[in-house]
Amino acid sequence: MNDTQTPIKYTANDIADRAWDNSDDDYLAFLKMKNYALSVEAELATAREELETERIRLAACGVVAMADTKESRIKAREILPEYRSASLGDVERRVDECIELKEQRDRLAELLPCECIYDSTSPDPTQTCPKCRVLQSLNQPER
Repeated sequence: MNDTQTPIKYTANDIADRAWDNSDDDYLAFLKMKNYALSVEAELATAREELETERIRLAACGVVAMADTKESRIKAREILPEYRSASLGDVERRVDECIELKEQRDRLAELLPCECIYDSTSPDPTQTCPKCRVLQSLNQPER
């Protein structure tokens, strides 16, 4: 049991034993209670498994979202089929769009040659020409 699971205070047998106290209760009531407790335990186990699967699906979305190159995109998408989801598909499509936009940006930047005498790497905008400033703004991370 990991730290996110709620511990079960009573097992199915504990519940059944409490229902059956050797008094006037009949054995059928005892069996019904025990069966109910067993079914609740089974449902809880199933719910925990489903929750763990959903946690992994969410983590997969995060891993794919961080892929920002064609190479990392391919590696990040090596995911078992049971952990794929519609949300993951949405993230993959958005990552593809972002990578394509970066490639377009880079192709456009190559079309803007700078033939100036200014230092194009200067952080001071007054020391760069307009074309250099465009190139710098294209290479700035999104805010």
